[in-house]
Amino acid sequence: MIEVSETRVMVVLLDGAPFGVFSSLARKGVLPNMRKLMKIGCFNVLNSTVPPISPVAIPSLLTGRNPGKHGLFGFGYMENGFFRPYTSKSIAGETLWDMLSAANRKVILLNVPWTFPPFKVNGIMVSGPPCPRNRAESYPPEIVSILQSNIGRYYVDLDIQKLDYNGADEGRFLEEAHLITKKRAQAMHYLMENFEWDLFLTVFTTLDRVQHVLFGHFDEESPLFDTEKRKVLMTYYKEIDGILGETLSLIDKNTILFIVSDHGFEYLSKHVGINNMLVQGGFARERSKFQMLSTERIVRFLERIGYRNPKRLARTRPRTTNIAKKIFPTRIDYSKSECWGIPGASAISINKNNVTDGKKVEAIKERLTHFLYSIKDKDNGEKIVEKVYDKSEIYDGNCVGNAPDLIIVFKKGYEPKIWRKEAIEPVKPFKDKNRTLKTGTHISFSSQRGIFVVSGPSIKEGLQMEANIVDIAPTILHILGAPVSLDVDGQVLKQIFRKKSRFETQKVKLQKFHAEKKESQLSKENEEAIKERLRILGYI
Repeated sequence: MIEVSETRVMVVLLDGAPFGVFSSLARKGVLPNMRKLMKIGCFNVLNSTVPPISPVAIPSLLTGRNPGKHGLFGFGYMENGFFRPYTSKSIAGETLWDMLSAANRKVILLNVPWTFPPFKVNGIMVSGPPCPRNRAESYPPEIVSILQSNIGRYYVDLDIQKLDYNGADEGRFLEEAHLITKKRAQAMHYLMENFEWDLFLTVFTTLDRVQHVLFGHFDEESPLFDTEKRKVLMTYYKEIDGILGETLSLIDKNTILFIVSDHGFEYLSKHVGINNMLVQGGFARERSKFQMLSTERIVRFLERIGYRNPKRLARTRPRTTNIAKKIFPTRIDYSKSECWGIPGASAISINKNNVTDGKKVEAIKERLTHFLYSIKDKDNGEKIVEKVYDKSEIYDGNCVGNAPDLIIVFKKGYEPKIWRKEAIEPVKPFKDKNRTLKTGTHISFSSQRGIFVVSGPSIKEGLQMEANIVDIAPTILHILGAPVSLDVDGQVLKQIFRKKSRFETQKVKLQKFHAEKKESQLSKENEEAIKERLRILGYI
């Protein structure tokens, strides 16, 4: 193991860990290592972004900036009527590793989302999801091979084949989830002990995947609550807690450990089709079924022009698929719609191609907001929208112009999709209880409550203090003696440091940075493969 004398920072990001659940189980002794960390350090809620989804929240954690500055507002963006996914090139401004590299600090990044394709850092980057074909790449390129020669096959994510988590064999799903979690921990511990680092950041995304399937069975308030399946998720939580304990035993006395999550979780009971609602409200126009783009129509088109294996061609030759898309348009008629939903973002954009006058845009937003607040669930007569934000209310920065115009916070239990068969439809369990069913989500205000635990040298013990997700990056930079960018929105959490300790007394260094453009390139084929991964996961 490499010996160090200076302070280092270890960050374990538990994707979707809800504060209420983890803190309650820790206090009861079900999660003894989390309980120990809470006792010897500071802990409380980590307030997430709006919406509380990973592609919006994780860049805020990594940069200390709100989405209006880092530029990610969902899983991708619309370009000429087509969806394009965000990648490692998409985050605007400096990240933690940019600012630390400028201060000659070494970083190791393991499974951090939106780091594909990987690029040069002062240290190691092993790309996280979404990755094409679910295969990791790294900088330096040989790192993945080194990992696999020491721990066996390394996995990026679950190999989910069933759309939106529904209908897979639950036993196999859980078996794979446990295997990937085990391999992630092995990779983390191997890299910790065999390479130099000042900051080590690992993301356990599999927790999010497991909770999407089981959280509605775990939560006693959920209509899908199931005592036996609650025990299954509890077992997984205990596995995560065991990894935290092992990690704590491996770090030295000079390391400060952060346990954080990008958002919380809630049960899922109903899906909401945003475009369905917009069509019903007269804001969008839906094409007839004879005009709509479908995979089947693309395949028939390719067969007609002479390709023998059109399904394989559609997967491996994105250019051919794009030609077919131009011939067969998408479900929504963009030319005749005032607005449309944004895939995976719980948001709506106004059609600026048709509506260019600023006053008319504001008038549409006002009508649309009133309409959204009026929508009721016919099963219970209750309104389903908690809050509608104009982007200017919650975002600021150079990227606000790219943000959706309205961001919707649905009430607990409702998950937005672009299209559904019905505007509001319930989650329908399978007769076979051994099939996976998506029962968990993270959209409402309750899912903004992530977890924040920090312990180590100079950290107060037992302090309960809430933090915002944008506070993590500047606090880490301060601990490592690196300058904080002048335009961050977060603050250094000096309250967590012991009185008269070095971190409590030292002045925060501020500096203006000029982030270099990332050199990584994404091929069309890889872009289409990432889109397919996002589609299977139900994000687009």
